Amino acid sequence: MTITQLQNIFIFTGIMLIDNDIPMTSPDYFEEKSKKFFGKLGKSEFIHFPEIKYKYQWTSIKHLENYNNFRENFWTEYCKLWKVKPENYELMNTINFLLNILPPHKKMKSSITINSFEKYIGSIDSVANIDLSYMAHAKLREYFVENINLNDRYCKLRILESL
Repeated sequence: MTITQLQNIFIFTGIMLIDNDIPMTSPDYFEEKSKKFFGKLGKSEFIHFPEIKYKYQWTSIKHLENYNNFRENFWTEYCKLWKVKPENYELMNTINFLLNILPPHKKMKSSITINSFEKYIGSIDSVANIDLSYMAHAKLREYFVENINLNDRYCKLRILESL
């Protein structure tokens, strides 16, 4: 793993979690960004159904008629809304990855993001090793540079581990 790959994971999470709202994000958009950053969507095996865990993830769907259905069975309603097959495990795991981490912030634990990435997406080696920060909004890049410390102990050890 390189610092560029690590940065790309956090740029991706910033784009998907700060700029977008997961329930209202098209599967095509997930696929486009995931393939650009990771060369693929998530793992092709069933792990578990996506569930919304954090309050901020509900903001865009409160106006929907079937809001209560979304709260009770997010994945089924998401598939109906976007006309996706419920057996689309790659998409399911990409969404699982995003629902199980928090957006990048000063006091985040990078280990949670990296471990979730490995659980739902795959090896860190699949992450593009070219700087993709240009794909994020300028304000997001500015926030990232000012607030995210990729030189913490955990990240350094993971980078050294892969050498």
